Amino acid sequence: MLQARRTATAKASYTRSLLEAGMPKILAKIAEEHGELAAELPDGAAAKVVHETADLLFHVMVGLVA
Repeated sequence: MLQARRTATAKASYTRSLLEAGMPKILAKIAEEHGELAAELPDGAAAKVVHETADLLFHVMVGLVA
C-alpha cells in the first residue's frame, strides 16, 4: 500500500508528501510521534495509546520504504 502511494498526487496523499519531503521530514515525524506515544503510555486512555502507537508505526513504515 505504501509503495502504491509513491505514484499518487502529493495533494491527495499524505504518504506521498512525506516521501517527497524526504528522510529529514520522515524522521521528524517519527520523533514527534514517539514523543506523543511516550506521553500517553503512563496514564493515557487505552484508545489514545493505540492511536499514538498506530501513528508511530505508520511513520516508521514510511521510513522503511523511503
